[in-house]
Amino acid sequence: MPKDNVSIYILLIDLLIILVNNTCEREFHKITKELCSKTKYKIHSLRHTFITRCQEANIPLHIIQRWVGHNIGSEVTTRVYTHTRELAELENIKRLNDSIEKI
Repeated sequence: MPKDNVSIYILLIDLLIILVNNTCEREFHKITKELCSKTKYKIHSLRHTFITRCQEANIPLHIIQRWVGHNIGSEVTTRVYTHTRELAELENIKRLNDSIEKI
């Protein structure tokens, strides 16, 4: 058990953060379950959505990285989030092929 006041305050703050995070996660899960019952979403899904939408809006990668707290040049942003852009590219190619086939 911490002996000084600073350690006790830090411990209390850590416990409060855990409590708030758990409460937010639980409430978010309730809301998303009501809206779309088959998929279980987590609050972290919002982060993925935000980064994906930024990429779709062609916001430069270094700006997105700064906004979400990733190190500039970090591979995390590109490794984790670029798959959505690749899927969009495939969908666009398919639409182009479909329109060419109609000619």
